[in-house]
Amino acid sequence: MFLVKIRQLPYFIYKILPVFLYVEISEIMSSIQFLLIILFACVLVGLLLGFFKKNQEIKLVHVQKIQTLNQSILLHKTQLTFRDKGLLQYNFLKYNLDESLIVQPNIKLI
Repeated sequence: MFLVKIRQLPYFIYKILPVFLYVEISEIMSSIQFLLIILFACVLVGLLLGFFKKNQEIKLVHVQKIQTLNQSILLHKTQLTFRDKGLLQYNFLKYNLDESLIVQPNIKLI
């Protein structure tokens, strides 16, 4: 038989085990059952680490995408202000726009 007291287990396993297991492991539990519990705990820790790693990768991609979008927005804002300044400086009365508004019959607008 494989008798183990909970207090003799490593600290991280001691923290993982539920509260109701804070008693001595009985003689009924064999070493196979104990190894299965340890294996399950290792798989659980592996899954959690994989989740956190994937989560960090997704967050990094998101931050990069947000930075790219913010740079694009800033570029477009500067273009808009440049064009607005150009329109404000343009004197429509000075230039004769009547000639540019002549109807052109060769253009068909359905």
